[in-house]
Amino acid sequence: ASTTKMILVFDEKHKGDLGFISELSVEYLDEICKIALTYAKNGTPKNVLAIYQSVAQKLQVTRETMQHCVEGLVHLFTESARHKLSDADFVDSLLFLDLTEEYKEVLKKHYTENLMELRKILYDLSFNLPHYRSLSWRLDIEIASRTVHQQLQPNYLLRLDTLDGDGQQRSQHLQADYPNLKHICTELESALREMQAGHTRRIMRNVK
Repeated sequence: ASTTKMILVFDEKHKGDLGFISELSVEYLDEICKIALTYAKNGTPKNVLAIYQSVAQKLQVTRETMQHCVEGLVHLFTESARHKLSDADFVDSLLFLDLTEEYKEVLKKHYTENLMELRKILYDLSFNLPHYRSLSWRLDIEIASRTVHQQLQPNYLLRLDTLDGDGQQRSQHLQADYPNLKHICTELESALREMQAGHTRRIMRNVK
C-alpha cells in the first residue's frame, strides 16, 4: 500500500530564524529546544526578553538572534504537530536547514517526546470554531415599485457555508447592499494584511 508523505514548506523569514541552529553546539541546541517547547506549551513569561538576553550573552550573539531562533523553533514544533507529521516527515522537513544527522536527531527527539501534549494544546486552543467552506452569491436589483418608478436598488444575497468542529456543514443566508458589502471586503482585506505583518506572526507563533 502506498503512503502519503507530508513535508512542511517554510518561508524565507522562518528559514532565516532557524539558520542560527547550525552554529550551536548540540548541548545548547538541546537547551534551546527545551525553552521553545516550554513557551509553546505554557506561553512566554513576562521576563522573556531577559531570558533571551541571558542566553544570548552566553552564546555571544544578539538578543534578537536568540529570540528569532526560539520563535522559529516554536513555529516548527507547533506546525509539525498541527499537521501530525511522522518522525520521518519531520526530519525531511528539516532538509532546508542543512543540519548534520546528530542535530536532526536532537530536534526529532524533542518533537516526538512532546507531540501528544502539543496536539492536545492545539486542540484545546481551537475552540471548535466554524471554518469557512464556501460562499455563493446572487445579485438582485429592484428596478421599480408601485410607489417609486425608475429606481435601482441592488442587493446581494449570500449563502455562507461553514463546517463546525464536529464536521457538520451549516449555511447562513445573508443580505447586504453594495456599500455594506464593500465595507466588509475592506475590513477583511485589512485583517489579512495585519495577519501577514511581522509582529502579528510572532504573536501567533506563541498562541497557536
